[in-house]
Amino acid sequence: MARALPRLALLPALLLAACGGDVTQEDFAAQYAPLWCDQQRTCALGAYESEFRDKDDCETTVLEDKEAESEANDAAGCVFDADEAAACLAAIREASCEDWYEGEVGEDCAEVWTCAGGEDSGR
Repeated sequence: MARALPRLALLPALLLAACGGDVTQEDFAAQYAPLWCDQQRTCALGAYESEFRDKDDCETTVLEDKEAESEANDAAGCVFDADEAAACLAAIREASCEDWYEGEVGEDCAEVWTCAGGEDSGR
């Protein structure tokens, strides 16, 4: 029984992580890529298949794109917003294909980075 208490103590942290929790600039791209690829494959299979060989190719490509975007935004002095990043990931996770087609997810992800002059950056 004594062993069960430490595991139970971790339960709130695990639940928070499952719901999105804190998203850091360092792990945003790694969380974003598989979600984006799954949604693209589900909602736009033709585009997905014409752009990527398979899921690994998609995730690698999107991860590299997001990491490059992060580096460029960071170098430009843009500010990463962890709350907006979590909202972006949640929007991808929860989007219907209609939302995906209409670009609503892109709008939800546009404010992950705020740059000088009020410009936002997102996929």
